[in-house]
Amino acid sequence: HHQPPLTLIQVRPQRAELRSDHFFVRRHTTRLSTHLKWKRYFGTIPYRVIAMDHYGFGASARPPSRDFGYRPSDHTSVLTAFVDALDLHDATLLVQDWGGPIGLGMAVQRPDRIQGILVMNTWAWQVTDADASGPYGALTRWSQLNHDIGPDLVSSGLIVTGAAQGLAAPYPQPQGAQILDAFLGPFFDPTTGALRTPTIAEPTGVFALSIIDDQAMFGMLGSLAPLTDKPLYLYFGGKDPLFGALTPNPDGTCALGAASTRDGTTVCAGSDGARIYPFIDRFRSLWNAEAVRGVEVNDEANHFVQDQAPERVAAIVEELAGGG
Repeated sequence: HHQPPLTLIQVRPQRAELRSDHFFVRRHTTRLSTHLKWKRYFGTIPYRVIAMDHYGFGASARPPSRDFGYRPSDHTSVLTAFVDALDLHDATLLVQDWGGPIGLGMAVQRPDRIQGILVMNTWAWQVTDADASGPYGALTRWSQLNHDIGPDLVSSGLIVTGAAQGLAAPYPQPQGAQILDAFLGPFFDPTTGALRTPTIAEPTGVFALSIIDDQAMFGMLGSLAPLTDKPLYLYFGGKDPLFGALTPNPDGTCALGAASTRDGTTVCAGSDGARIYPFIDRFRSLWNAEAVRGVEVNDEANHFVQDQAPERVAAIVEELAGGG
């Protein structure tokens, strides 16, 4: 594959008091146009916010798969070119979910452009089928389920509808329905309910099927060594069945159904009790302890912690950007 030409459309700040010394590039490879999802989070902070839609997502172009691979490593290359094209410096990077490997992959290649990082409900290292019974088991099993569904994941639009429902679920009506409509509108004909084109969900499907086995991606990430002295804040939703809390459960049952086995003990996601956070712990183990500015778990939030606690996310961004 070759990378399509990168065309930048830049919207200039309209408020005179916006500072120009910090930028925010946040990455979550979302089906919804990024600015629609994130503009409400940062409407009050005095910094320039840059939110990019990847190829195949939101309002960006959808080159055919013969011209662009849509794997995480492909998106990382585009994001790196994007940051270079804008010549960003002193950026505070926000990453969540699929944006973790992509955004951190870019940052590893351009550490001098990044001054701080906020990590939310994501990971940045390779997991394999062997991890299905370990602390990263929920993520591995999610990937295995996608492979089991196979081509239907794309042809039915299931990969899109599942994510949309998860995003909209925390909101009361009618807001939840409005978010669901905004999320699904680019993909489904509102009259027939059918996909607008047979391949419109392909970028999302390819990504989902390759997210844990893209060797080029994890080769880029390495051990994250170029980043581990950067200020880091970890903010996770504790109820997330993929990246949230786990707690040992001696009786072997899990109320939420998301479980793994470690050392002969069943470990449940989101249960009450003595919780552990394997993804948080892994990030902390990779980082210089003095550079970790904060570790926080929102026990009421699930996978989309930024949607359920936008004010807290904005406050953390200001803290990181201000050097606090």
